[in-house]
Amino acid sequence: MEESFTVQPTQLANVVGSGSLPVLATPALACAMENTAMHACEPLLTEGETTVGAHLALDHLAPSLVGDDIHITATVTKHTPKKVQLTLAAHSHGQLIAKATHVRTIVNVERFMEHAQSIVNKDES
Repeated sequence: MEESFTVQPTQLANVVGSGSLPVLATPALACAMENTAMHACEPLLTEGETTVGAHLALDHLAPSLVGDDIHITATVTKHTPKKVQLTLAAHSHGQLIAKATHVRTIVNVERFMEHAQSIVNKDES
């Protein structure tokens, strides 16, 4: 799976609060990489299933500026009935700017949301 985006002013470290410089924030890059991974998992799912992020190990290797095009690839490396493991890479200007390993857990949407709501209800009582 390959996806791309262009760095926006709202994605900068000095805007999101993860740093003081006007460069692509690691949290914004992580979000884009997880989103690409989520889409890469979709063909593996049955009706009523989705994936949720369970683990992300990200190395942000080089800065990117507003207007830079970022190209992300996600490759499934292992798939079990409950988990999907992936490797991710982000490139800009032909250079590797980030790499990651990622695990997504396969969940039933209805059961997962019921569980999430039961946690909220428990905290409110």
